[in-house]
Amino acid sequence: MWLVPRLGRFLDGRPNLRLDIEGGNSERASEAEAGWAVIRYVRGGDPGPAGALLSEEPLFPVCAPSLAGRLSGPADLSRQTLLHYQASPDWSLWRASSGVSLNGAGSLSFSESVMVIQAAMAGQGIALGRPSLVLEALEAGRLVCPFGPAVPCGDRYVLTAPAEGRGRGVLRAFRNWLLAEAAADRARLERLGVPFPQGCAGA
Repeated sequence: MWLVPRLGRFLDGRPNLRLDIEGGNSERASEAEAGWAVIRYVRGGDPGPAGALLSEEPLFPVCAPSLAGRLSGPADLSRQTLLHYQASPDWSLWRASSGVSLNGAGSLSFSESVMVIQAAMAGQGIALGRPSLVLEALEAGRLVCPFGPAVPCGDRYVLTAPAEGRGRGVLRAFRNWLLAEAAADRARLERLGVPFPQGCAGA
């Protein structure tokens, strides 16, 4: 979802390069020997693999512009509908870190994270955004970040790649390009007013 739309920028000037992109969550026991570069989504609390940190996934409130006008600050969340992703306790993490009371808030939950974001864009409530999920919608004006805080949840993207072997020059270039893309995304989010936690990397 994040990688494919921007691959053309890496391929420009490399017309003879062969790339095999494989999606999924399976672990590759021999990835280093096979020369694979692997981007892993690592959950908070999981030490994850040793590798380059591409970006972290802080949580911050997002909603439709039409709803943002009713909000003056975080205290107003207790009078709104909160949109939940069933597989992750995002609002509980945000409340524990921010200290903001959510007592009295309504609740609407979904089994898929993309459905949460769709509901937020439709003005059905307030969601917690993650950079990888909401950057495009924020730039298009379909979502806004009405206020902070953005809180770290420990989730992150990590890149592992073999240091030696066939194709290491291309892998090094691919790694550097990915890091530059992640840094550029963070800059885009900051221009949109997303208040990144201090020390949080990438976007």
